[in-house]
Amino acid sequence: MPFQYAIDHGSRIAYVTAYGRIDFWTSIRASHELTTAIGFATDYRVLADLRNVEYVPSPDEALDIAANLQRYAEYFRERVAVVLPSHALPVVSRLAEISREAKGVALSLFTDPEEARTFIDPR
Repeated sequence: MPFQYAIDHGSRIAYVTAYGRIDFWTSIRASHELTTAIGFATDYRVLADLRNVEYVPSPDEALDIAANLQRYAEYFRERVAVVLPSHALPVVSRLAEISREAKGVALSLFTDPEEARTFIDPR
């Protein structure tokens, strides 16, 4: 399974780590898998590390992924940080922009995992 989920109940953060080859449908299923993970709650922040994924969505796929995220917006009420390899930022940044414009998931993108962690948990 390319996605692994860990829930830290004390800090109310869900950690998602992905690796290897995935495709469009696998990325679509990831939202559902996280929202049904044991212990995940709508007031949890999410930190997803996708640096080791071998997939960059096409512009059309990015639009579809954004639409899918919007369907799950009620589950992602808190900060969501996604760490990506720099070569994926141009396409995925459009996904984040679309999601914010539609008042969906407030997705923030990072290439530095420490910056993402600080954004999620600024203590």
